[in-house]
Amino acid sequence: MAAPMVKTSTPGIYKRGSRYVIVWRDRGKQHKESFRTMAEAREAKGKRATGETQPASNARFDDYARKWLETYNGRENEGLAPSTRESYTRAIEKHAIPYFRGQRLKDLRRQDIEGFARHMQQAGVKPSSVNKHLQAVKALLGTAAIHGDIPASPAAGIRRKADHSARKVKVMTRAQLGVVLAALPVEWQPFFTFLGQTGLRISEATGLLWENVDLGTHAHVKVRRQFYKGTERELKTAHSIRDVPLAPGMRDTLLALRGRRYAGPLAPVWATTRGTPLDAHNLRARVLRPTVAELGLPWIGFHTFRHTCASLLFAGGKDVKQVQEWLGHGDPGFTLRCYVHLMDEGLGSADFLDAQVAPTKGNAVATQHPQAATNTPAAS
Repeated sequence: MAAPMVKTSTPGIYKRGSRYVIVWRDRGKQHKESFRTMAEAREAKGKRATGETQPASNARFDDYARKWLETYNGRENEGLAPSTRESYTRAIEKHAIPYFRGQRLKDLRRQDIEGFARHMQQAGVKPSSVNKHLQAVKALLGTAAIHGDIPASPAAGIRRKADHSARKVKVMTRAQLGVVLAALPVEWQPFFTFLGQTGLRISEATGLLWENVDLGTHAHVKVRRQFYKGTERELKTAHSIRDVPLAPGMRDTLLALRGRRYAGPLAPVWATTRGTPLDAHNLRARVLRPTVAELGLPWIGFHTFRHTCASLLFAGGKDVKQVQEWLGHGDPGFTLRCYVHLMDEGLGSADFLDAQVAPTKGNAVATQHPQAATNTPAAS
């Protein structure tokens, strides 16, 4: 039998056992909602008084989370990349549900979400992974708030400090790249040269089909799909869809490869002897890892070739926007944050300024409109 409701000093708020209950009417019907503290009850009572009449859901976090994983389709309901869905599923099932199990969604507060992040950190989860798992919980709670299951997301505004050390990517020097390519088995040198020149993600390279290779006058590859964990998938974002130029030597390499192995437009460019797409896990374990370990460079992975391509592009005079589009990043700001440490350290020389900023002899420019004057190079 439920405990009786006892009036408190605040009209419309009652005490039932250890919880506080508010009572209000909407559209002729009486509603009740309970809270852990009097402060929470008063806040909710105030919202009901101003017209916010939809009660919060009594769903438990674990029940709500499982249903959310089945139905969530992105913030704009435009679909969710398979890799993102996998990441969210792993975060919710492995970390969030065990931590929040049994707690009602509407009872969660900001300190609970922050406690979840600290728990993962203390459990040895990498900072980058903590941020990913926290992002999944924020997406879940954001959905609950939008649907009216909770008044507001307790995770709104929570920001984890960026792990700048993890973002300082490592790249190979030209000499190291040459040594690695030479040390690889001869049959694999074209593939890894391709990674270093195009900067494609390993999933994009293994998912490349012959129909997306143009070896004409302006040779390039069209990045349109990926092969991820044994499955053909769409690219993660719209920014990943791009055309990447090919150097003349790589064009010749692919022409020769097509002459030997071409099995139709829908066949993978980089294939096994059976004609199937390469398995990145096997390629890493059987080819790349033994090679770089023998060279004393165990930190080199597939993504290192992508980062090295970025450094070569900057060294070749490409600007941040060009490198962003080449690599398929979402925005140039992300590209800059990833690779700013590859640019010249310090402020560099000021010698060039003598020719750019100096007093002008005579008054020929003085009568010009200020806006026009700013577009006129100063005389040396």
